[in-house]
Amino acid sequence: ICEVATSEALGEVKRRKTNAERKKENRGQTGERTGDTNETSKSEKELKQETFQKLWAVHSGWAGMALCDAVSFAKDNSPRQVDSSIDQQTVIRDLFMDQLWPALKVRGWQADEDEDDVFLYEGQRFASPSAVMNEVIRIHPELANMIIPLLNKVEATRTQAAEQEKQV
Repeated sequence: ICEVATSEALGEVKRRKTNAERKKENRGQTGERTGDTNETSKSEKELKQETFQKLWAVHSGWAGMALCDAVSFAKDNSPRQVDSSIDQQTVIRDLFMDQLWPALKVRGWQADEDEDDVFLYEGQRFASPSAVMNEVIRIHPELANMIIPLLNKVEATRTQAAEQEKQV
């Protein structure tokens, strides 16, 4: 309800500004001079409040019950856990970009300009830092001493994340 009220209020502010500009243009073309109208006098905050009150009056029956249910549910349950797979991907990407990517750039690797986290090497396309790390030992065996410790760090973070999930 708050989002709809905000959206409607912003739309109303834009409409009022546009109407006020049109009236000024029309006055300028016809040569009329009249006192300013009070159409734009309400602030955006006041319009949001007004719109929210109208929406609440219409939807308070079901919205009030939903809000009460949400509050009672929140009292009895803990919040959802952050998705650890997203955290894992961030860890992999950070390790890759900080420690391995500089060595790969020197060897002719390129980042795809159109897509994030897509890498190119000799016509091959790799869709993620993980995909690069899985193949780079085969392509550049001289980087094994760099890649193996990175893979060990990634595995350690996966193990740690799995243990944290078990505890919760």
